[in-house]
Formats: sequence, C-alpha cells, structure tokens
Amino acid sequence: MTLAKTVASQLAKGSRLRRGMWGNTTWGISCLFLGILFGYPALAHITSLGSANDWDQHLLYHWVPYVSVVDHGEFPMWNPWACGGTPLLANPQARYLSPFFLLHLLFGPVVGLHLEIVLHLAIMAGGGWFLAREFGMQRLGRAAVALIFLGTSAHYLHLAMGHTWALSYAYLPWIFAFTWRALKSSSGTTYAAFLWPSMIAGALIASVIYEGGIYPAPQAALLVGLLCLGTAVARRRLQPLLVAVVAGLTAAGLAAPKLLPTLKFMAQFPRRTDAVESTNLGLLYDSLFARNQFIGRAVPPQGDGITWGFHEYGAYIGLPAALLVLAALFLLRKRVLGVALLSVFFLVLACGQMRIGDSSFGLWQLLHLVPPFASQHVPSRFLVPFVLCIAVLAGFGADALHQRFGRRGLVAALALICVGALDAWTVGPPNLWRMYDSPLGPPDTAAEFHHEWWGDTNLMMPLASSNRGALHCYEAVYLPIAAQMPGEGFRGEEFLEDGGDIHRTYWGPNALDFEIRDGPATVLVVNQNFYSGWTAEPQGRVFSLEGRLAVEVPAGTTKVSLRYQSNPFRIGLLAAFLTLLLGVWVRRRARRNPVGRNPEESDLKPS
Repeated sequence: MTLAKTVASQLAKGSRLRRGMWGNTTWGISCLFLGILFGYPALAHITSLGSANDWDQHLLYHWVPYVSVVDHGEFPMWNPWACGGTPLLANPQARYLSPFFLLHLLFGPVVGLHLEIVLHLAIMAGGGWFLAREFGMQRLGRAAVALIFLGTSAHYLHLAMGHTWALSYAYLPWIFAFTWRALKSSSGTTYAAFLWPSMIAGALIASVIYEGGIYPAPQAALLVGLLCLGTAVARRRLQPLLVAVVAGLTAAGLAAPKLLPTLKFMAQFPRRTDAVESTNLGLLYDSLFARNQFIGRAVPPQGDGITWGFHEYGAYIGLPAALLVLAALFLLRKRVLGVALLSVFFLVLACGQMRIGDSSFGLWQLLHLVPPFASQHVPSRFLVPFVLCIAVLAGFGADALHQRFGRRGLVAALALICVGALDAWTVGPPNLWRMYDSPLGPPDTAAEFHHEWWGDTNLMMPLASSNRGALHCYEAVYLPIAAQMPGEGFRGEEFLEDGGDIHRTYWGPNALDFEIRDGPATVLVVNQNFYSGWTAEPQGRVFSLEGRLAVEVPAGTTKVSLRYQSNPFRIGLLAAFLTLLLGVWVRRRARRNPVGRNPEESDLKPS
C-alpha cells in the first residue's frame, strides 16, 4: 500500500511538472510572439539604422565596443572616437556589459541591436504577465497588464529617437514583481524567505545599470524604495525596509564593475541640469490619449520656454485602458489604493513643475536635489513607471469586471483588452519605421587615426566609422575637451616636447605603441584627453599637460607603450563575485526554509 501511494505521488508530481513546463513553454512562446508583433519594423529593416538626432551618439555605445573587440582584440575601456577621447566603461550610457552584447559580437552592432529590441519587448511582455501573477490576478488581468505596458508609445518613441537605454525598461515589471514577492515574505519568521526575492530584485536593478542610461536605474530604485516604504507604513513595521536595503546592496555589489567606474567619472565631471520644466494639462492629455504620436510632432513651448520633441512626452495608454482603470477604482476602491497613489506620485514627477492656472507645484524640484536625479533633465520620462502602475490597475479592473458581472463582465473586459492592444499597436510601433532609413557602412579601421571637427553633433558616427576622432561632445556627462584639431599650433596626434622624432607603431582604442629616437629625457604628448588610468612602459609618470595625455620619457628610451586600465573596474569584479557567492548561499538557505507564496494578503491587491 505504501509503495502504491509512493508511485501515485511520483506520478502526480511528474504530471504537475510536465504541466508546469508546458505552461512555461507556452508562456515564453507567447511573449516572443508579442515581441515580434510589436517590434516588427526592427526585423523588417534589420540592416539599417535611423537618422534621428540621438542615434549618432547612442550608436557609438554599440559600435565602439564591437570594433574594440572584433577589429582590435581589446576589451572595451576607452573611447578615442568621441569627445577628444573619453572613458567608455565609465560612461553611464555604455551598455556593452549587458549579456545581450553577445548578439552584437555574433551579428554585428546593427543586426544585433535589432534582435535585442525584439527580445527586450518579449521580456517586457513576460514581466507584465509575471507581475500580474504576483498580485494574484487571473489570466484576463495578466494579459491586460502585459499588453498595456508593452503597448505604450513611450518605448517606441524613445527607440525611434535612438535612446537604446530605453530597452532596460523591460526589467521594470520584473523588479516590481520580485520586490512585492519579497514584501509578502517579509512577515515570515526566517530572513532567508525574503532575502532571496530581495536579492533577485537587486540583481534586476543591476541588469538595468548594465543596460546603460541615467534614467531607468534611478527610477527602478525609486520604485523599490516607495514600495518598501509604503508597505512599512501600512504594516507599521520596519522590516519591509530591509527589502529595500538588501535589494540596494545586491544591486550595488553585482553592478560594481560598471557602477564604480561610472561613479568616479560622474563625481569628477558632474552634469547638473536645470530642474525647471513644466507640463500643462493639454500636453499631458495628448501624451496619454492622443493617437497622433510620432517623431517630429511639434510640441508647444512650456512655461520656461523649454521645448522637447514629442518622443519625450508620448506615453499612450488609450481609452480602453483608462476604462479598465476606472473599473478598478470604482469596484475595488481601497484595495487598489496603494497602486493608485504610486501612479499619482510618478505622474506628478513626470509633470515637472506643473502649472494649473496661476499656481504651480513641482515634486520634481525636490527629487532633483538627490544626486542620482541631479543629472536628469527630462522629468517626463517618469511617464514609463506611471504607465506600469496604470497597467497594474487596469489588470485589477479586468479581473474585477469578470468577478462582479460574470460572463458579461468577462466579455466587456476582453473586448477592452483586445481593442486597446490593437489600438496601441497602431500608435507606437509604427514610429520604428522612421528609425531605419540609414544604412551603416563597414568601418575603415585600416585608416590612420586622427581628430577632426564638424560642427554638427550628428556626424560623430560617420567620423568614427572612418577612424577619425570627433572633437565635439554630446554626452550624459562631459569631459573637458583638450585635444586639438589640425591647424595653427597643431603639433600632431603625438609629439615630443623637444621636437624629436617619434613614430606610432600600433594604435588601438586602449593601447598605443611608439618608437622614438634615442635621445635625452623628454615628454611624449598624445592628442587625447587625459584621464586617470593610463600607464606607461617602460615606467614613466603619466600626467595631464594642458588637459592632454602626457608621459615622461627617460633618456635613452626607444619604445613607449601606453595602456588604459581601470582599477575601479577590477575592484568591482571582486565585489560582484563576492555578492554572487552570497546570493548562492542565500538561495540554498531559502530552499531549506521554504515559505508559502502568499503568507499574508497583499496591501495593494484585493482580498
């Protein structure tokens, strides 16, 4: 009898496992289909790139590491092709430490980027579905969350403009989900129960940091902090705040190879921007409901005269999504109050200094005093986390309609979801067609490197592809340009202070080799910006000479080698490794002390 029960138990377990695997496979295929459906222009024009303004600078963060690895065999650390020479790894916009960079190495930076767009859209859809499941929604609500967040025009407007960092918004619903799982588990008796999902949330924030950009990572951190603070206030306990602490420490540890060089660079060359930007109610309404959302749409000047392209304001949700949100607010009321307040918070931030008549208010000005947000200058980008909260409310609304009104509610909710998804599909994704109208030729790495000046900042990529360095800068952080262009007083891309003979024998992004005439002690000057991390062989002091890279050359020296390295990167690797080991230990403890998926009712979901 015991044997029979054991066999039956194993068979039942196997059946559940097969159903789970089949369900996960179906879910993954469905998400990939949605990624292809909403990112179809990326596949239709897979070998071409856009000509919108910001493509020029952001493509560099794909092209430079690719050329460094494939053509020069060097790990990408320094970018000599832009701004007179600048750190590449330390630039917050650089995103080649993402695992998706493998696509660029395999297929090239253009095709790789197109494939990456489709995969990130699939991850975005999967994240919305997973988040809804964590909130206990049924399939109807899960579909609503996934499709509304995937369909908002903000993703496609940013990508069409060249903002490849916007791909990291795909992780935002996953971060929300694991943070909420950790908060649900934080009321348990064992720390391992909530440590593991907290660390997963932190690992996802680290992924956002590796994906580049100065907006998504602080926004994700703010989302986690607000969730934990709100839960702590609702429960009148401090323990939920530990979730934020663990997530933050995990993110800092795992992202340290990227984070430490970036913090050093931004601390040395900070970029502070004007926090004053206003959004009127008319523009806000157009951002959420107007269907004519496209790159190049005129935007009326705001109260301070700042005018951005519509790619900074479009975040289409449409009327069907709004109706589902209203259903959640009226049918569930206090049960969705937390998510509703969170959405209002992000909306107020996105409005900047919002003016209603003669009065104005601006939560954005206060947040702008915090260092991570001080370098941000477009508060309307907070519309993305706002739309995520709206999607969650819409999911609750869809489930509530079904539960309250039965089959009629099911039909109504399903109709709103389908119509809304089709509507969104015709608003945002078509912008990607404008992204792909400019083919990129093969790089001319055989040409001898030299600097040039073009007044147009949209010519950085054409210069780089012909192995010419641009002496202009359009960056999230600025390094003072000391490099010179050929002209009066120009002594060459490298020269000796005493006027001796010098010959460049090797040029690479992170490495330079020279042969010089046997002679007295002198100084070798390279026509690139100086930044700490350059070393010389044989031993010589590397220093800044009027802002340019210089090295002392001892008497009798015939060969000089310059190499760029990053000590913060090495320290970061050690920190990431130790954090990873800690995560493995916590995971093993969590398996030994499992807790239920829902130890208590959610403060943000219906009971």
